Amino acid sequence: MGIRVVTNEHWAVLTDLFENVNQKASIISPFITDAPSEFLVAALESNPDMHCNIITRFYREDFINGASRLPALRSLIRAGAEVYALKGLHTKLYLLDDETALIGSANFTSGGFKSNIELSLMIQDEVSLLQELQMYYADMIDNIKKAGDYRLTLDMIDNEALRINTLRKARTKNRSITAKNQFRFGADVKKIEKAVSYNDSDTDTIQTILERKFLSQQDQDNATKRNTITIEMIEIVYSVAKDVFGGTVNYSYGKQLVNQRCGMDIGSVGNYFQSLKAMLEGSVSTRSISKMATRYFLEHIEMDYGFDALSCALDSCRKHAKYSAEHGKKAKGIESLVEEFSARFP
Repeated sequence: MGIRVVTNEHWAVLTDLFENVNQKASIISPFITDAPSEFLVAALESNPDMHCNIITRFYREDFINGASRLPALRSLIRAGAEVYALKGLHTKLYLLDDETALIGSANFTSGGFKSNIELSLMIQDEVSLLQELQMYYADMIDNIKKAGDYRLTLDMIDNEALRINTLRKARTKNRSITAKNQFRFGADVKKIEKAVSYNDSDTDTIQTILERKFLSQQDQDNATKRNTITIEMIEIVYSVAKDVFGGTVNYSYGKQLVNQRCGMDIGSVGNYFQSLKAMLEGSVSTRSISKMATRYFLEHIEMDYGFDALSCALDSCRKHAKYSAEHGKKAKGIESLVEEFSARFP
């Protein structure tokens, strides 16, 4: 069959593909909704030996506005699909039985396959091209697993559903809440460095490694000189701090670990550690961190420790705002964050 263009017949193509799949379905789609998922669920339930991997986004705002649907993810996982979360995802790829590929603009949604104007290519009998697409998919799954545990579970789906319901009620009750929710769960494969090929005769491997190390250190030094705290630094300091306060990593070693990983100076690491510790305890922090970091900490405290811990963290933020005011310091937008996160409670 080769390669053919798919335009306004996406739904017919999709249903035909899932009616004929036997062994494997591999899907990449940022958004997933109910109607297309039902066909895949039916295929999985009728063929328990079929293996299915799905890569998607897990952004809270997508679920709030309905671009992606938690019930669809729940039904797929219950049917046996392995679903992984990936940040920054835009690819749409459907691989069936290593024999057919559909690649184009269509998300795994009703809009993508029914109502939107989409363009895709269906590929069959193109062995080398299909192999390249399979390798692309396998590499992406491998990189996600290297980045950490980003496979979605039913518990995660159920917990997220509770949060979404709370947020929707808060927005309905208070129309002034318009800011998009920034919570995003998923692997960041951009952080995984590409392995150096030791078989590349045109590359001086040792020189490549040294140059990479020098440039990486140079970037870190420049960031430190500019006193710029990036979201990547905040992610790292939070991850290490969790281990420190969980008792698995020594406090001093934890600070050194953050410094080595992202170049944040030791003093700043200590400030962020102390701020997070105060949030978890509900105590006052005399150290100041950025509004971006405060938001990140609150989001992840809610996700990792629950609503009771979030309540403690908000108390800590209120105390910090009061402390800052009493000492003539700016609280860096903490009041607005406290108001925003407080609206999540019923």
